[in-house]
Amino acid sequence: MKDKYSTDYTAADVQDDPRLASSRKGGILIFISYLVFDIVLLAICYAMSAADTTTYIMGYPAWYTVGVIMCIGYGVFGIIWALRNKNISLAAKATDEEVKD
Repeated sequence: MKDKYSTDYTAADVQDDPRLASSRKGGILIFISYLVFDIVLLAICYAMSAADTTTYIMGYPAWYTVGVIMCIGYGVFGIIWALRNKNISLAAKATDEEVKD
């Protein structure tokens, strides 16, 4: 066996870690969900700010307040989703279930 700190290897010698496939799926899901969130947030804030009269909630324009509430809601939703998802693991080694996926 070669020394694990050696840099004397080729790209063909490197084996893929099965967790990378799960990480790629998670990254794509996060990117798409954030993109959808941005589009919805911008559309709502633009629609609310396009009115001639501005309403205020707690001293802030309504569009700003709704934007802040949506950001907090998106963060809470993301945390709840991550805690309920069985495929998310912070373990250093892959479990048998992760290897099968």
